[in-house]
Amino acid sequence: MIAYRAMSALDIPVVVSLERAIFKVDPWSVAQFKEEIAAVGKTRHYLVAESDREIVAYAGACVIAKGEVGDIHTLAVIPEFRGQGIGRHLLTELITWIEGQGAPAVMLEMRTGNVEAEPLYRSFGFEFIHTRKSYYAPGVDAVVMRKDFTVSA
Repeated sequence: MIAYRAMSALDIPVVVSLERAIFKVDPWSVAQFKEEIAAVGKTRHYLVAESDREIVAYAGACVIAKGEVGDIHTLAVIPEFRGQGIGRHLLTELITWIEGQGAPAVMLEMRTGNVEAEPLYRSFGFEFIHTRKSYYAPGVDAVVMRKDFTVSA
């Protein structure tokens, strides 16, 4: 059974280890995760998914201020646990949080050719905006996607 909870500073060593295994090009550092976790409850929201008390996925988002576009900073599921709805659950939680912060939309960057993530994002209504050349590293581009929230009158 998968359990979901808020990420804490104590999770950073494990999350960084997973980050390095999943994102071999330009993984986030311990310092980057510490900075993100320090802003949880203010402008950041980070979650982990656990199986038998082992972290198998994590995700995080940011909304700087009400009325600003939110940003999915990271979403990662270890290969053995993909295809089980964990990424979908984490993305749902992040989008709900972002919309609750008063953001009119949410954006994300994804490595070009990420054939597992792109259908997930599109199923949530994300649309292609443009490509950022060499965003992750020389020759490693990012696809920028955006989802607008429906504004009720």
